[in-house]
Amino acid sequence: MADINGRTINAEKVTYLINYTAERPDNEHMTYHFTITATLASDEFLVVGIGLLCTITVNGSSEDVRIKDSQFVWSGGDTRVRTVSVTCPSNTPDTDQPVTFKVVSDGSFSTTVGVVTNSAYTVRSAPLLSTACEAPTTCSLDVTVAETSAVLSWSGAAGGINNDIVGYEIQYSESSDNSTWGSWIALTVVSTTETFGSLTVSPSEIRGYYRRFRVRTRGSAGESYYSTWRVSSNSVRWNSWPIKPTSVTASPAAYTNENITITWSGASSPTSAIKGYMIARRTSTDNATWSSWSALDVFDHPEPSGSRVVVPLYIPGIYLQYGVWTIDIFEVYSSEEISNSVFCALTACGAPTYCDISAALAEGSITLSWSGASGGVGNPITAYEVQYCDSTDNISWGSWTAIDIVETTETFGSLSVAPPDLRGNYRKFRVRARGTIGEAGYSGWTESSGSVRRKRLPPAPEIAAPADGSSTFNTSPRVLITTGVEPDGQTQIVEVKFDSGEWHNSVDDAELFSESGELGDNAKTVFMGVVLEAGIHTLHVRCYDGTTQTRSAEVARTFTVLDSPFEVIIANISKVKASHMHALRTAVNYSRQYYGFDEAALESDIIAGKTYIRDWPYHIFEIRENLAEVISLLRLYGGTSEFGLPGFEWIDTGLGRPRADVMNQLQSILLSL
Repeated sequence: MADINGRTINAEKVTYLINYTAERPDNEHMTYHFTITATLASDEFLVVGIGLLCTITVNGSSEDVRIKDSQFVWSGGDTRVRTVSVTCPSNTPDTDQPVTFKVVSDGSFSTTVGVVTNSAYTVRSAPLLSTACEAPTTCSLDVTVAETSAVLSWSGAAGGINNDIVGYEIQYSESSDNSTWGSWIALTVVSTTETFGSLTVSPSEIRGYYRRFRVRTRGSAGESYYSTWRVSSNSVRWNSWPIKPTSVTASPAAYTNENITITWSGASSPTSAIKGYMIARRTSTDNATWSSWSALDVFDHPEPSGSRVVVPLYIPGIYLQYGVWTIDIFEVYSSEEISNSVFCALTACGAPTYCDISAALAEGSITLSWSGASGGVGNPITAYEVQYCDSTDNISWGSWTAIDIVETTETFGSLSVAPPDLRGNYRKFRVRARGTIGEAGYSGWTESSGSVRRKRLPPAPEIAAPADGSSTFNTSPRVLITTGVEPDGQTQIVEVKFDSGEWHNSVDDAELFSESGELGDNAKTVFMGVVLEAGIHTLHVRCYDGTTQTRSAEVARTFTVLDSPFEVIIANISKVKASHMHALRTAVNYSRQYYGFDEAALESDIIAGKTYIRDWPYHIFEIRENLAEVISLLRLYGGTSEFGLPGFEWIDTGLGRPRADVMNQLQSILLSL
């Protein structure tokens, strides 16, 4: 069937043009507004007494409108416009509905003009109207008491027609008594298309106050189509503070080695159950000024009263107080209730009255001894703690360093200790008694009355002869030695060896030293008596401290033992020549160099066949003068013994060419230097 809108229906002598508009008054009905334009044929005339009645029926609902009243005429060619509205059931959008258009003759005179008896068409329904969303049917909180949060849940919401769910709006209000409520305050908007939802919410910011919530459904059609509000069926309260115990006692009031019993009662929690308690402790030295609290224990105990055994501080003379806090199931703490004071009647150990070491100078271990210590009340001695500190000058000391714990219950004790690793540094010690109650009951420190140090090495000796790289004609060469200043005032033993031979020392080989035994500071001695073959030799000299068994650094010298450069001169047979004099001069310079002197300063050369015989005594005197320094040095070290140079007188040179005895005396002395 066709839509009737714009349709022309031809009846006898009458043409009907039908138009309509549609509107939906609600989602159960449609109203159609029809306009009927009727035109009578020009060759027709309807007289008085003829009537035409039009009936339009839509989906079972009908309305009438009169096309021609019987008391009026309708002249041919005239057009009459009539309107009529029909409201019918309709709950589906954009749907064709059946419509009939009927015109009957109902005047006193019957006619067939303009009559329509069978016309079937359709009209089109309008879209359904938008409707509001439906509020949730349930809305509640998962808890009625909370410390931090609760969960608000809702369900049963529904969208409207042309109005899908897009979210939910949540508000809250507060009350101090869960009866009289304040104004609603916007909280948040939850975006979702579901018919249910939940949100984590907070209780009131005022402890003990109540908070309730309400929710409404938001739709896509806008605020005019939001649902009504659904108020939560219950409220949530911010948990009230738990209440501290009304009484806390600590016993005994004075203690030594026993524990303390804390007893409390009268605790409560107005809005939640008691979970447990916290116990803390504070200290005082005068029972008036107290330290801050130090927590001891947090434990579960859901009862309003109880007791707890705690370990006190075993510090002689200290006062203690204990605080007890109530804790509810939300971990909220009450304020504290404070116990009476308890006093520690313990006393500290007494420090040793004596503390000393067995030696002031040592290479190895020494003994630290102490005595005169005592235990305290309830605090017997269990051990001794030993520490040390070091110094470079026995005045300014470093920090103390722990050595050992000596376990003993005696009032005295000893410990093997060592000097510093660094030679020459000093070390002192201190000792304190330990008791059963721990560090608070330890005695004060007692320092050793003296200090110990590891001996400093003896100084290397000075070697006056031989000079390094020098030469000698003496096959039993002298070594001129001077000891250094011993830093610790100890005596020194001189040790000497040649090449890789054995060491000789001034105690065990006294016959080889001009000054033997243990020598003091700056002591001079001559070592002699070891026969060497001609050639290059290395001398090693060092000093040894027999008490601490320490040795100085070695001093080394390399020198050469030469064969005799002299010819044999026989009295009244050999004639002294320039070569003899040259050999003497050369030997003098070797000797001077060996003993650390510069070469001889000779004024003139001796030339065979040219030097005057009368000048030869002068050259002899010149040689003797250049030996004088060497002889003085030897006698400084070895006196006139064989270690130095035995006393002698120079033979008179006479005049002219030197005699054999004069020459032989010089050769003999030079070979023995």
